[in-house]
Amino acid sequence: MTKIKLPEKYISYEKIWVCGNTFNHGKILFEIEGKPIFLIGKNHDGRGSLVWLNYPKPIGGKPRWVKAIEANKVIETDFEIFESDLGCEINIKGMPLIHYIVKDDTLFIALINLMPIGLNIFGGLKSLRFSGNVLENNTFENVHTMIGIGK
Repeated sequence: MTKIKLPEKYISYEKIWVCGNTFNHGKILFEIEGKPIFLIGKNHDGRGSLVWLNYPKPIGGKPRWVKAIEANKVIETDFEIFESDLGCEINIKGMPLIHYIVKDDTLFIALINLMPIGLNIFGGLKSLRFSGNVLENNTFENVHTMIGIGK
């Protein structure tokens, strides 16, 4: 198994609650064919979080993985990171993809909808759905990747 190269600035949260499931002491929530879809990590200066987002962009009739956001820097102009007192949201063309908040050094992800970027992964407060599977009330402990698809 090939080790996935993570961004140098990425510092994972030790505890993550994601759509009704917990992921503790891991690094990557979702990866497809060896590529992390998104990463939300601690900012090295202790203020806020850093986001990375990759997605399959149709180029020349074939999907190619491209960086949309890298360490909070928006690369693809259709994407945006919106922050308020109620948390942070990653959007594409104003549509929410991911809504999260950090509380007491725990990352809480309350909404995931990656369908607008062509990925069958979505979830809310109760459960997480991906590729026809449903995860609800599961705990993943000390695993590098919570969900890996392909390769």
